[in-house]
Amino acid sequence: MTKPPRQFSPQRKAHVGQVNRRSFLTTAAAAVTGLAGVSGMSNLLSAQRRG
Repeated sequence: MTKPPRQFSPQRKAHVGQVNRRSFLTTAAAAVTGLAGVSGMSNLLSAQRRG
């Protein structure tokens, strides 16, 4: 039983926007944590080099 494809309703479009915003937030958080990890690693490497 396959339902016919419905037209995009504004409600569904809003839901898609919510999902996009959430995924953008998660990607931003991952990028921030990745940058923090990279800077921390570089700090460790420079400390090792200095030592």
